[in-house]
Amino acid sequence: MGGKHKQAQRTKNNARPSSSGRSAELLGNSAATFVGFTAAKDGGFVPVLPGFSVTSEEFDPNLNPHFHLVLKKMGKKDSTTKLKALQEFSELIKNSESEAVKTVLPLWPRLYCCLAVDVDHRVREAAHQAQRAVVLRAKRNLAPYLRQLAGPWFTSQYDTYAPAASAASLAFQDAFPPKKITEAIIFCQEEILNYIFDNLIVQTAQTLSNPKTVTAEEMEAKYQRVVVSSLQGYALYLHKLPAEQLQAVHPANKKLISSKKFWKLAKHTSALIRNAWFSVLTALCQKAPDLLTDEGARAALAVFGNLDETDSTVLPTVWEASLHVLTAVQDCWQHVSAEKLVLPKLWHILREGGEGNAVTIFPNLLPFLSKIPSSVCSNKQDFYDKFFDSIRHGLSQKSVVQSAAECNAVARCYIECLRYIVLLHLSESDFCQALVQNLLIGAVELMLKDQKLLLVSAALFPQVSGLIYHWSNSEGYGVLVQLFWNNLTSLVLESLSSPEDAPHSRSICTEWLLNRLVEFCLCLKNPKHQRSSRGLRVKFVFPENDSNGESLEAESPTDTVLSISNDVHVDRYLQIVVEVICVSCFKKTKQFCDPAFLFYLNKLIRAFESRELFVSLLKVDVTEEIGTESKDSLVQLYDSTLHKWLQDEKICSENLVDITFALLKFLTADEKNHVLDTLCKV
Repeated sequence: MGGKHKQAQRTKNNARPSSSGRSAELLGNSAATFVGFTAAKDGGFVPVLPGFSVTSEEFDPNLNPHFHLVLKKMGKKDSTTKLKALQEFSELIKNSESEAVKTVLPLWPRLYCCLAVDVDHRVREAAHQAQRAVVLRAKRNLAPYLRQLAGPWFTSQYDTYAPAASAASLAFQDAFPPKKITEAIIFCQEEILNYIFDNLIVQTAQTLSNPKTVTAEEMEAKYQRVVVSSLQGYALYLHKLPAEQLQAVHPANKKLISSKKFWKLAKHTSALIRNAWFSVLTALCQKAPDLLTDEGARAALAVFGNLDETDSTVLPTVWEASLHVLTAVQDCWQHVSAEKLVLPKLWHILREGGEGNAVTIFPNLLPFLSKIPSSVCSNKQDFYDKFFDSIRHGLSQKSVVQSAAECNAVARCYIECLRYIVLLHLSESDFCQALVQNLLIGAVELMLKDQKLLLVSAALFPQVSGLIYHWSNSEGYGVLVQLFWNNLTSLVLESLSSPEDAPHSRSICTEWLLNRLVEFCLCLKNPKHQRSSRGLRVKFVFPENDSNGESLEAESPTDTVLSISNDVHVDRYLQIVVEVICVSCFKKTKQFCDPAFLFYLNKLIRAFESRELFVSLLKVDVTEEIGTESKDSLVQLYDSTLHKWLQDEKICSENLVDITFALLKFLTADEKNHVLDTLCKV
C-alpha cells in the first residue's frame, strides 16, 4: 500500500528471457533444420549452418514437428529427460500414421544404438519398448534398417537388468516369427559379429563411455554390462546358426576366438562375465569345435583351472564347459598337469559338497570320471579311495545335509560312480570286493552312526537298494551280492549289540539306529519306498463323474511300499537281516520294559510278516530250538510274553495289539480261540 509498483526485470538490449517452451514452439513452426547421422554426435542433433545444403538422405522435410522435439530430447544428457522423451516417442509411434512413422525410421537406428546401452536401466528399458512400438507400427518398412539396429538389439536380450532384456526380447519376437529368427540372424550376422568383436576386443570402460558425463563407477558398470550381453549374445548366435553358415564366416569367428583378450575374460573379476564366457566356451564346443582346433591348451587351462570356482553362480557353468571341452578337444589332458592342477581342485570341490551346487555339479561327475585316462589314475586304488572319501566328506557339509535336493544329487552320484567302477573292473574280483566292503558297506555304516545325516540316509538307502537289485539280476555279481549281505548282517549285529559292562543301560542312539535300520530294510524291499510319499497329489471329483456312479479311489502309498520283490535270493538274505533287527527289538522291550521298541517291531512285522519271523522271536523265550515245521509252537510266544505284556500298563500299546493279531494268522483254529478268549479277559 502506497509503495512503488513492481517493475519487470530488465534484460540486456531489452531481449526476452530464454524459454525452452517458446523455443520448442518456434522449433515446431519453423522448417526442419536438423542434419542426419553424419553430423550428429552421441545421438544428438545439430542445426544446419547457414550456407550449407542438406541432402534428402540427411533429413526429411516431411518429418512431424512433434517428432522433431522428441528426438531432440533423446540427445540430452539428463536421464529423466531421455526417459520421458522415449515414452512420448512410443506414444507418437503408436498414434501416428504409417507415412509419418516412415519419416522417423532413418533417424531412429543411431539413437536406439546409443540409448540401448545407456547407463540408466530405465532408459534402456524404455528404448527397447520404443523399439517394439516401432516394430509393430513400421513392420516391413523397418527391413532396410535392420543391419543398423542388429548389434545392440540382438545382444540387449541379455541385458543384466531383466526388464530391459525382456523388453528387447519381446521386440525381437514381434519382429521375427520363430521360424524366421535364424534367417534374420544370418541376414545381419556380419553386423552382429562386428559389434560383438568391437565390444569384447576393442572397447574398454573408458572408450565405451564419455568420461566427462559419467562417473568412473558408471563407466565400469556399463562396460561389464555390455561385455556380458555381448558374450551371451555370441553364445545365442552360435546356437542359432547352422554349421554351414558358421563355416561361411569362419575367419570372423576365428579372429575373435584367437584374441588374447577373449581368453583373459575367463579370469575377469566379474562373476557375470566369467559365467557368460564359459557359456560361450560351451557353445563353441557344441556348435563350432573346429574353432578350438588351435586353442586346446587355452581351453583346457581355462576349465580345469576353474573347477573349484569360488562363485556359486559360475561353478555349474564351469563344470558344464569342462565336460564339453573333454569331448571336443581330443588332446586336452596333454596341456595340463592332472596331479598338480586338476585333481587337487577336484578333491576340493568334492569335499565341499559342491559348495551349494551339488544338484548341478554332481550329475557331471560320472561322465567326467569316464573321461579321465588311465595314465592319470595309474594307482587306481589310491585314486578311487580319494575320490569316494572326498564325496563322503562332502556329505557332511551344511549345504548338503540341510537340502534334500543336494542330498539326492550326492547320493545318486556316489552309487552311480561306484557301479561304473565295479563294471569297469568286474574281472578283478579282489579289487571289486574291496570296493563293496570299504565304499558300499562303509557308506551304510556312516549313515547309521551319524544322526546329522538323516536326509542323506533317506537319499542313499534307495540308491543302495537299486544297486543291489541290479547286481542280483545281472550275471557276474553273485560274489559281490553275497559279500554285501554278509557284511550288512555283521554290521547290524554289531550296531545293535549292547555293551557287556552295562546290560541295563539304554543307548541314546538306539531308537535312531532302529529307525534307520527299519527304513533301510523297507528300501531294500522296495527301492521306491522313500520316494512314494512324493507321489501324493490332489484329485478333484467333478459332479458329473460322481453322478454316473464312477468312484475315484485314492491311491494308497503303502501299495508301492509293501510290494515284494520277485528275487527269491534277495528276499532270503533280507529276511535274515530283518529277523536280527526284530529279535533285537524284542529283547530290548523285555530288557527296558519300554513300548517304544514295539513300534519298530510292529513296522517290520507288517512289512515282512512270516512264520519264520515269529519263530525267531519265540527262540528268545525258550531254551531249546523249536523247528519251524511245528504247528503248535507259536502260541507259546503269546502265552509266555505277549499276554503278559498286554496285562502290563507300561508296555501295553496299540503296536502290541497289532503284533498279537498278526500272530493269529499263523495259529490253528484252536490256538486262535485260545488267544481270543484270553484277550477278552485282559
